[in-house]
Amino acid sequence: MSRLLKPRLRLALALILVVTLAVPVGAAWALKTPPSARTIEKGRKLYRKYCGQCHALKEAKAVGFGQDKLKTDPGPSLNSLRVSWNLCVQAIVLAISGHETIQTKMSWQEISDVSAFVEAVTKNHPIPAKITGADFTPVLGK
Repeated sequence: MSRLLKPRLRLALALILVVTLAVPVGAAWALKTPPSARTIEKGRKLYRKYCGQCHALKEAKAVGFGQDKLKTDPGPSLNSLRVSWNLCVQAIVLAISGHETIQTKMSWQEISDVSAFVEAVTKNHPIPAKITGADFTPVLGK
């Protein structure tokens, strides 16, 4: 009987290994697919709602004057910055002046959609964006 268990155990372990390796590879491949037009349009609307008051971006028709009620100054204009999806997510969720509250108002899907929009419309902008002056302690929310 122990001889029967060994091949079955080996097979089970092999299947577990294959599934364990396949899931992250599949997820990474799915994330690399270009965003759909629907995602870009959702991202544009969300950018105007959550980001456009402070950050100018002509593709979103956002002028970025800042917010009087929150007493925030305009944030950096994205009109010439090239912003990756990853950097955009980081800028939203890290405690960067003014962003401490915005990420608690957005779902992770909304953050992803805004980031996909920003990456898509800034991909040909000349200056690579980077985060400076950040407190790298994320504010945990949704």
